[in-house]
Amino acid sequence: MRVKFGRATIVELIALSAGVLLVAMLVQLGARAPAAHAQANNTICRAAMVLDRSGSVGEPNLVTMRNQIKRLFQPTGLYDDNIQLAFWSFSDRGFSFPGFPAPNYDAPFNGFVTSRGENSTFNTRLNEVQSAGGTNYEQGFGFDGGVMNMQDGVDQIINQTNIIVFMTDGQPNQPGGEYNARDVARQAVVKHLAAGKSIIGGLVGNIGANNLNFVINGNDSNTTNTFRISTNYNDLAAQLRTQIGNKCDELNPPCQYNPDIRANDPDCKPPEAAPYSLTPTVIATNTVISGTDSAGFNYKVDNNGVAGTSEWSVKRLVVDRGQTVDPLYYTNTEPFRDDYSCAKLLALVGGRATCDDSGAGGTRSFAPGQTTLTANEIGPANSTTVDDSWQVGTKLCYVFTITKPTQKDTPTNRYSRAACVVVGKRPTVQIHGGDVTVGRYFKSGDVGSGALPSIKGSVTSKSGSVNKTFGSWAEYGVFAPGVVSGFASASGLSEGYPGSVASNQDLWSRLTFANTFNQFGNFTSAAGLGPVTNVADYFLHGRSVAKDLSTVDAVSVSGGGVTTGLYEKADGNLKIDASVLEKGKMVIVHVPRGTATITGNLSYIDGPYQSMSEIPQLIIIAKNIVINSNVSNVDAWLLAQDDEGNGGTIATCEQPAPLNSEMCNGLLTVNGPVMAKELQLRRTGGSGIGAASKDPAEVFNLRADAYLWSYNEGRSAVRAQTTFTTELPPQF
Repeated sequence: MRVKFGRATIVELIALSAGVLLVAMLVQLGARAPAAHAQANNTICRAAMVLDRSGSVGEPNLVTMRNQIKRLFQPTGLYDDNIQLAFWSFSDRGFSFPGFPAPNYDAPFNGFVTSRGENSTFNTRLNEVQSAGGTNYEQGFGFDGGVMNMQDGVDQIINQTNIIVFMTDGQPNQPGGEYNARDVARQAVVKHLAAGKSIIGGLVGNIGANNLNFVINGNDSNTTNTFRISTNYNDLAAQLRTQIGNKCDELNPPCQYNPDIRANDPDCKPPEAAPYSLTPTVIATNTVISGTDSAGFNYKVDNNGVAGTSEWSVKRLVVDRGQTVDPLYYTNTEPFRDDYSCAKLLALVGGRATCDDSGAGGTRSFAPGQTTLTANEIGPANSTTVDDSWQVGTKLCYVFTITKPTQKDTPTNRYSRAACVVVGKRPTVQIHGGDVTVGRYFKSGDVGSGALPSIKGSVTSKSGSVNKTFGSWAEYGVFAPGVVSGFASASGLSEGYPGSVASNQDLWSRLTFANTFNQFGNFTSAAGLGPVTNVADYFLHGRSVAKDLSTVDAVSVSGGGVTTGLYEKADGNLKIDASVLEKGKMVIVHVPRGTATITGNLSYIDGPYQSMSEIPQLIIIAKNIVINSNVSNVDAWLLAQDDEGNGGTIATCEQPAPLNSEMCNGLLTVNGPVMAKELQLRRTGGSGIGAASKDPAEVFNLRADAYLWSYNEGRSAVRAQTTFTTELPPQF
């Protein structure tokens, strides 16, 4: 008959018999806690070692076994506050306390103690293990007849344990022989597994391996959770250190940030990252691009801390013509904005844009200081060319983004200020019906000693569906003492020259005069072209003023009240309003000391004309001449020359710099000769997309009516008559 004693009774009776043992038992047993509470500290791994004390083990092996187990509590063993160890023992005989006949078949045993340092009570109980009896695996697993051992203390160890490490030196033989013994042991193991415990089996030597495999894994040949111990037990500590340590790591892995604690420890968290702060910047190397020009962009990251790793990308915005991009530059105090997005960028420009990923992006570490990304890293956002479908005035912007700008989780998505370039154009000028001559002078004092006067235009190359080179041109010859470049003669670029900008200039410079090999122009000295013909003196000489304009600010030459003759404002400026000059009238508007501003279209009345004398003609002679942006047609001679014979300026737009594509963008046509010291071509029209690429901003047209009128004006009734001729023989 088994008698179940309560803890108080046991302690009191032992206290009566052995005072020394009282202390040991109190330390071993302690106040009993419910099993659920015993599992509450999930940072602790509890392994119960089950020791075979059957007669085959023998006292010498028991001595080695005890010493090996004690090594687990030393620095070379497990030695870990998070790993606790307990043990119980088994054979087919129970262990009785002195004076009590009821055996406990798993005694000696000891409850869980930390493996960091030896425990004297644990060692005392371990030393009590004696070798005797047969091998009963079922009792080794804490069961007898399918009922768990409820002896006070053993059941508590069983309930608290995470890992049962079962160790034996042979095959089971109790109860009922080998096969019954292993079957009932397997049933006990299954119950432990169902309770969430891990089971490991250790076999001393090779006898009984199949049985142990079956009991632990349910299969004779499955060695998954079994291990071998040498026959003399001298590697037991090493085996247990490995087996228990590995299984504890599986059940409760160590913290990846601190191996001294477990992964589920509240203190297991990433170390506070070292501080850094990444500031992205993108800078455009150009401000305006056109044709196949490329705009370059530089991408930099400033880091004021330790090295930081982040994803990065580049956003591209194409902003509609006429929409300002100033909001994309944020404010003077904001080099970037956090927690941003394409949607927020679009909101800044009123939705009049598209925003998408440019295709540039990646992940990299940014060292302290400044990092400049390479062209290979940036790829498609390193430079860009103009899409010919983009209207002039469209803005192309890039924004450099950093996903993790600091070591903290917030903020995210740091967006740099935008870097923008404007889709521009190179307006062109066309000279119809005449030549272009640069480098003549009004007075010899105008001849400079520096660089020779040159003609330097620009060409625009377009690829794709429009594979041509466009630029300015003259219908006939081009003359300059200096270099002529980017400007065609003989109408060489009138329809655009097939091919790219690499086309040789000599293909569209057939009437550009040159004496230097492979360089156009450079065919005379600074003064080699001679003075400008003094046309103003011809028109003014001997003429009296037909209409004094000294008291008016504006004049019109329309209507029947206009008479042929000289209209003069000796001092001050004068506006010339929109006019249609009638047949047979020639008007000279003279503003010798001021600026003549053309405020409206100036036209000659339509024909037909019956004679050359009916051809009207308007001559404007002023110190400076300005043509307002609303004017599209000027039928007149334009002579920028003051009353001392010095040349002045002709400007085709009244707007001051800087200009944009929305200003002075209408075509201006001037029909008549043009003479000035400086011609300011300030119209921005033309040079559109597609077929409009060849459209000019200004056309200067020397029409036949000017030649015919000049011929008629120069005829005289005075003539020289030849009365006779004499032929003489040649002389050699």
